[in-house]
Amino acid sequence: MQKANAIMEALNYIIVALLLLFGGYRVLRARDFTAGDFITIVGAISSMYTPARRAVTRLNAISVNLSSITRVSEILEETPSIVNKEKLYNF
Repeated sequence: MQKANAIMEALNYIIVALLLLFGGYRVLRARDFTAGDFITIVGAISSMYTPARRAVTRLNAISVNLSSITRVSEILEETPSIVNKEKLYNF
């Protein structure tokens, strides 16, 4: 779980750095890209970070627990070796 969080943090910093470089260049050099456009894009990407992080955390939790889920499923699908005997009492 810690590894997934570290990867998400690193990706977040890399994306923000690339966004700042690209957006800053476009604002300074291009006529069709304003500072308001840049701030709008930064806000949109920032608002996508939290849901993406939650999704990665959930997928990591599922992958960690997948072997346990598989084993429980195998146990539940086994046919019991104990069968009903003649003098069995039902509770």
